[in-house]
Amino acid sequence: MPLYEGISIGDELKVIVLDIGAAYTKCGLAGETGPRCIIPSKVTNTRTGQVTKVWDYRSPSELYETLKELLHVIIFRQLLVTPKDRRVVVVESLLCPSDFRETLAKVLFKHYEVGSVLFGPSHLLSMLTIGCNVGLVMDVGYQETLVVPVFEGIPIMKGWQTIPFAGKAIESRIKTQLMEHGTISTPEQQHEAVSTIPDVITEEILEDIKVRCCFVTEYSRGQQIQDVTMRGAHANTLPPPPPDTDYPLDGGSLLNVTGRLREHTCEVLFEQDNDETSIATLVLESLVK
Repeated sequence: MPLYEGISIGDELKVIVLDIGAAYTKCGLAGETGPRCIIPSKVTNTRTGQVTKVWDYRSPSELYETLKELLHVIIFRQLLVTPKDRRVVVVESLLCPSDFRETLAKVLFKHYEVGSVLFGPSHLLSMLTIGCNVGLVMDVGYQETLVVPVFEGIPIMKGWQTIPFAGKAIESRIKTQLMEHGTISTPEQQHEAVSTIPDVITEEILEDIKVRCCFVTEYSRGQQIQDVTMRGAHANTLPPPPPDTDYPLDGGSLLNVTGRLREHTCEVLFEQDNDETSIATLVLESLVK
């Protein structure tokens, strides 16, 4: 008996659940309280070391090879189960491209020989976790935010609303602020501007700062911040910022993350764009329709 079968004894009939997002892939077995693992949606070529993101594909054949490698990591290194004759549930967006869905099904059936595959809308499946079949689901992902009303277990496509502001927009705002005002303290007690060494701010660091340092402020403070950043009020009207924090970099250097950056960054999700659209207006527009 293979090692992975011995570890996962009792899981032979459990369904594999996959959620392949733009930034991260969540996977696990049905009936458990949460995902067994959350890994980046990318694969690394063991020979060349080149990293390929799952959603950055140029052809179905390239996507096939990428998904084959990603599923190998998920099934044999994370879940430790045998895929043959297993049932699989794929949690997907309502706007998932058809070529991605078809290629994923082809990999699962032809390469891994699973028993069956069910593609379920993520907004509908999220309602099942709370035992409701009527609600308004907001999905704030990496590249976009999507609001979909669900009635009697059916997503109402007439009421869906989306904007291209989500986790990636927050990271872009963080990078912009760091390039303009950020400083790095070296072990020699010197202070260098981030703009002079931009390569030190990687995607991984931006994401870590977003998760560990930034937060959504309360409504009244958010309104004061937007009065200054969006409506031209004087900067003296800004509320006192929270404390600064130092983010450790390689080699003993420290990146200064100001309190203003920590509090102001997430306001990008609530600032109305040229079409006067934000996360808040998405909910209203979805309900009105």
